[in-house]
Amino acid sequence: MGLRQGGALQAVQHALKYQNRPRYGVPLGRLMGEAFAERHPTPDGVVPVPLHRTRQLERGYNQSAALAEGVAEALSCPGRPDLLARPHPTRSQTGLSREERWRNVRDSFSADPAAADGHWLLVDDVLTTGATAVAAGQTLAGAGADALNLMTLGLARQ
Repeated sequence: MGLRQGGALQAVQHALKYQNRPRYGVPLGRLMGEAFAERHPTPDGVVPVPLHRTRQLERGYNQSAALAEGVAEALSCPGRPDLLARPHPTRSQTGLSREERWRNVRDSFSADPAAADGHWLLVDDVLTTGATAVAAGQTLAGAGADALNLMTLGLARQ
């Protein structure tokens, strides 16, 4: 769903991410999971796009992890936040050009070897250029994941 500037979904997404409303994540994730289940087979697990430790400490939570928890509940499959890590800090993607976003997240993730041979559903809050999703997905694929799906709460219009 597109995040129209000033629209209701954008307001909810901003509250979840920037206004200390982590409690919005799980219920929104459940709705996302129900929508996913209507068209796709159940994955082996749900993997949130991780934050670097510093960013998570600043924010106090990972909005994608909250969404992923709800998705996993709706799909009755395990949440797998252990499969993907962000060991290198990156700048906020907000305000960066398309090319800067791609450079910013290149090589910023690492995957656990347990990602091999699995079908994983990668969950993030918003898709803008796809740079973060591609970097995270390539990392899981490089660890041997068999299949990947991506689900986001919204799609940013540029």
